[in-house]
Amino acid sequence: MDPKPLSKEKLTEQYYEPVYAYCLRRLPDREAAEDAAQEVFAAFWEGPEFTEERAASGWLYRVARSKITDFYRERQRRLEHETGLDPEDLDETMFRPPPDETGDSDRIYDRLFMRLDEEERSLFADFWVEGYSYAELAAMRGVTEGAMRTRVSRLKKKITAILKKLLCLPLIPLISKIVYNLFSENL
Repeated sequence: MDPKPLSKEKLTEQYYEPVYAYCLRRLPDREAAEDAAQEVFAAFWEGPEFTEERAASGWLYRVARSKITDFYRERQRRLEHETGLDPEDLDETMFRPPPDETGDSDRIYDRLFMRLDEEERSLFADFWVEGYSYAELAAMRGVTEGAMRTRVSRLKKKITAILKKLLCLPLIPLISKIVYNLFSENL
């Protein structure tokens, strides 16, 4: 006898808010997160039936991750189309003012995240925003704690290098100190 499929209504009710929160942590604003969550659940209703909750939730988060990746790909495509330049070239051809209260810091944040792949953005959010420990991250990703420490260390170095490119050269010592202080709090 085949197991009975789970109720999509109940799964939607149970997982909509967590999936939306997942998208919100990884996308720049509420509107983008709402769009992504709605697309996830539209696909869910058209997608396969599930007999296990774990399989359903895994599927939902995989689709959410895919929608987030699609968002950043489209954003990068638009940037390349509008400027005619590769985003990496923009750093070398444009004046880069330091961040201030008028939104420059948001722009820098967006440009930083465009240079991180989906796994790096996810690791950043889980480690620094959500506060998961190395052990928790390792368990979530199916790797050893030592491997997770290495991944986080590499991500710190990559973020530092990206920020140095994005910000004015005179601010590098200050930025390095800020980045060090940010990262050392989670050790």
